Amino acid sequence: MVITGIKSIGFKQMVIKLFTVSYFKLSIPTFMLVFLFCFFTITDASTTSAASKNSTEASETNSNDSSSMKAGTNVDSPIDVWCLYPNEPKPENLRIQAQNCTVIWGVSRKANGKYIRSLGSKVRWTIMYMNFGMLHFCPPRCNWSFERLFADWVQVRHPEFILRDAKGNFVISKYGDRKEYLMDIGNPEYRKAWVDFMFSTGKFAPPKNKWPGLLRANLDGAWADNTNYHIVSNQRPINPRTKKPYTDLEYTRDWLTAVKDMKRMFDQRSQQAGRKIFWIPNVSRTWWRSFDSSNRLKASSVESIIQEGVSDVDAFQLEGFVFRSTRDYNNPRAYSLIEWKRQIAFITDILKNKRSTVVLTIHAKLFTDFYWYGIASYLLIKEGLLFYKPRPQVESSPRLEQLPKIHKTSALGNPSGDFFQASPDCYQRDWTLGKVVVNPKDKGNCTFNLGGSYVNQTDGLTVQSITLSPKRGAVLIKK
Repeated sequence: MVITGIKSIGFKQMVIKLFTVSYFKLSIPTFMLVFLFCFFTITDASTTSAASKNSTEASETNSNDSSSMKAGTNVDSPIDVWCLYPNEPKPENLRIQAQNCTVIWGVSRKANGKYIRSLGSKVRWTIMYMNFGMLHFCPPRCNWSFERLFADWVQVRHPEFILRDAKGNFVISKYGDRKEYLMDIGNPEYRKAWVDFMFSTGKFAPPKNKWPGLLRANLDGAWADNTNYHIVSNQRPINPRTKKPYTDLEYTRDWLTAVKDMKRMFDQRSQQAGRKIFWIPNVSRTWWRSFDSSNRLKASSVESIIQEGVSDVDAFQLEGFVFRSTRDYNNPRAYSLIEWKRQIAFITDILKNKRSTVVLTIHAKLFTDFYWYGIASYLLIKEGLLFYKPRPQVESSPRLEQLPKIHKTSALGNPSGDFFQASPDCYQRDWTLGKVVVNPKDKGNCTFNLGGSYVNQTDGLTVQSITLSPKRGAVLIKK
């Protein structure tokens, strides 16, 4: 006999119903057997239902709890990819990203973070993008429609937020050929305007129909591009507070104040919201290189300030990991051995001491020799959450479809320890399912004896040893 509706009635009602049925239709032995069967079925169903509910609630909590700052769920692939929102945000494109990217940034102002996170278990953060240290003023169209909304508002209502030179002209960035005006990050009102606009609250909020704000859009934070520690212009701006030419050291000190203030305001908004909202600055390019006579800033007066700034935020981006920032992705210029060592030492110190999370941009076309050098260097130092941001971006075909291959070719499991020198200036790190090897030298090969058979992901060949020429790396997975 099949009894239906057990889950929809209480246990007492079920017994009454069962007894009534049994009284008229069943013998007592049959009734007792059915009764015991139903009792244990209900107990098991209730337990399973409760466990399922708890599991679902835990899953939802984990998927939306950005404050945990956990890496992606694919333990065999340790790479945390930082992906640009697709050019065509169709469900199938977003699903590819959500299943392969730990972060999706530069989302549309009409996007909803909760929906994006529901499409895949890998994605943890959905991030809005807007410039901070400079803004594009290039009507009728800039690269970022959301940024244009803010830039147009600033230009009309608060032109005092834009730095000017001694002649009263707006100071223009030396990046690219567009009108990018340098903003006065030393002005606390500008910083507040940026935060108000991003959250769509306060006196600097935009109209709600233009942008609902980070919280209503269920996003996890904001990426503040061009939060540069130095003056990025061929013009010398006037310091609005001293009315004199802005010195490099003054600007860097104002940068530190700005970074700390932005972190404070985002923490305050996070506390009010009851969940973590990240402020993630892009702090500029290659400042960890030797400060020689060609640089206006000297390490003795600046490096400690920058160290303090990047250690105070939750996460920050460094442009140009391993290679100089360039748009020549087929032939990027690698740093010297000394510069490579400084990069590795700086980032390792940040990660080991859990000061903040780092986003590393690797300017190299996917799956070229340059890519393998960059990604192997990344895997040498991977610790906790460390982001790899591909350049060129992976926001459209055919690069979008290559995202799964990034994880497939880095299925290394977990690190067995820190990296070490297999021989002078030849670096290796062992993983539970493979090895990564890097030759950062300016000249001279590196030969690594692997002690077993491994598949070189660069060419698919099985090797027991491998020789790398300068500025080359390899990811090797156990046969």
